[in-house]
Amino acid sequence: MKHLQSFLISFTVFLSLSVQIFADFSLNFKNFIQRTYGAQVLQQLERPDMGLGLSGSFGGRTFDTDFIRRDPIIFVHGAGQRAGNFIGSYFYFLGKGYTAAELYSTTYGDGGITPQRYKTLACDDVKQIRGLLQTVAAYTNRTVNIIAFGEGTPIARKAILGGSCVDTRDSLGAALTTLVNTFISVAGVGYGKQFCNPQEGGCNLNNGMYCNSAFLTELNTPATRFEGRFSYYIYSDNDQVIEQNCCNTTVTLCSQLKNCNSYSRQPNMLHDSILSMTQDIQLAMLSSGGTYNGTLYQYGYGNNLYGINDPLYNLNGLFGYNGLVNNGINTGINALNGLNGFLG
Repeated sequence: MKHLQSFLISFTVFLSLSVQIFADFSLNFKNFIQRTYGAQVLQQLERPDMGLGLSGSFGGRTFDTDFIRRDPIIFVHGAGQRAGNFIGSYFYFLGKGYTAAELYSTTYGDGGITPQRYKTLACDDVKQIRGLLQTVAAYTNRTVNIIAFGEGTPIARKAILGGSCVDTRDSLGAALTTLVNTFISVAGVGYGKQFCNPQEGGCNLNNGMYCNSAFLTELNTPATRFEGRFSYYIYSDNDQVIEQNCCNTTVTLCSQLKNCNSYSRQPNMLHDSILSMTQDIQLAMLSSGGTYNGTLYQYGYGNNLYGINDPLYNLNGLFGYNGLVNNGINTGINALNGLNGFLG
């Protein structure tokens, strides 16, 4: 009888996690959203139109009594993807002590129906991520961490920056910098894509991924960091999607995140593998409290790109980090804004 009870409890927990991961938000999180913002916002963030097994979203307390000990992570997918693309990351962070109440994602766009070369950096997508950011911060009463992949990087950056959308001129509201502790761009579109053709929709000069588009120019104009208290980027020399050189120059790295604290450079990873193969680095960045110092192997880009002396960096610890201090992350929350502009 005791074994049967243990089995039933374990099976119930498994079902709860399975429904949450492969379907939508937890019941506790759903109730919070509906109670605080209404059914329309819940429908918009949860993305049930993505269907069961397609993971349109995930996140929230499995049980009402779950205690949130860490700043939650919001995962932002790339073009043509869905929240479900982060299932590997979800289980990785669960294995490192995170709970379901500390891991969140939603799907922006149409989940891959639009061919990637035509997918723009749309205002509706920015609103989707901005809405989730504000909602998770309110639900957990903590600052959040963001891990953005590929085209999700500029979407998340604009969601934080706020202001007006370049395509619709809709007002998003003020910057949400104070709601974000650590921002990590993984194989992200920082300055664009090297072989972006402005004749194609996804590379247009307004809200496309061409280096000099109005969207990317706005993101890369501020002289100080706005993505959060700390920011990092991870890239690979073999990224065949983002590539390397942007803005018609060899000194502007396509995946570079302006004003970041540090970065991690990988030599041989292809674009789609960077996210899963650098999970330990992502965790180190989140855990460092801003002290993560990435290592660079002696190859390719020199002093002009990073403003550093190459002899300081070598192959030793390429996939690791220097000076990591496990002193936790700042948990203070200085401002909590409403869903201003989310439905506007």
